[in-house]
Amino acid sequence: MSRLSAAGRCRDRCPADRSGLTDRPAGGRDRFRSAGRAAGSAGDPPSPDAADPLAQAGQNLGQHQIAAITPLPEIGGKDLFKKRLDLFFAPVFDPKSQHSRYRYDVGNEPGFLSPYLYNWIGEQSSTAKTIRTVLPKSYHTGLAGLPGNDDSGAMGSFLVFNQMGFFPVAAQNVYLIGSPTFPRSTLTLANGKTFSVVAENTSPTNLYIASATWNGKPYTRAWFTHDQLMLGGELKLTMTDKPTHWDTGAPPPSMSDKQ
Repeated sequence: MSRLSAAGRCRDRCPADRSGLTDRPAGGRDRFRSAGRAAGSAGDPPSPDAADPLAQAGQNLGQHQIAAITPLPEIGGKDLFKKRLDLFFAPVFDPKSQHSRYRYDVGNEPGFLSPYLYNWIGEQSSTAKTIRTVLPKSYHTGLAGLPGNDDSGAMGSFLVFNQMGFFPVAAQNVYLIGSPTFPRSTLTLANGKTFSVVAENTSPTNLYIASATWNGKPYTRAWFTHDQLMLGGELKLTMTDKPTHWDTGAPPPSMSDKQ
């Protein structure tokens, strides 16, 4: 993408009134945190008009260390972390258009994992709802069917992974469970084994996971490892139309777990 076209995309997607933003401090704190303070108290989520969506997206790039990030005073713990995510994915009314706009842009590849951040705080149903909202709004047949340059398959693989019901964490051997739309997906592995994801009762309304089993045994974690996948087997997800808290197991790993 040329610098000119990139600048055009930023101009189109960033708010015209950027008065609510502050300059990036020398200490490296991002504008999301600064804008959050400008919007209210340190414990308030930033207002929809105060924060740059690109800065907000950058704020969500700590997937390797969520366990250490959520307790920070600037984040405010799990409850406020969820409120920040809810605000990030909520539609923003645009008085100049008949369509709502969104801070989250799936065409910005570094944000691919943002819908899955809920998995770290025991709110996998929010991950499911977000993914099922993002995909139909971002992918379709015809012109501009992809939300951005496919970039050697990045945009296409985001769609397929999510339709299978899981997504990899970059540079780690962890996959996060989402909301499958395919009733059954089977991967033929290099070692000759197969790994399947079965989504029982999946439909546009049955987007939440009611329960899960791994090779017939109850499974309560909203993630699994590449080692588990390579052993082959079946992850069965029973889908429902109401949010649940089936993910009562340990959260996905963070680097601080090893310290």
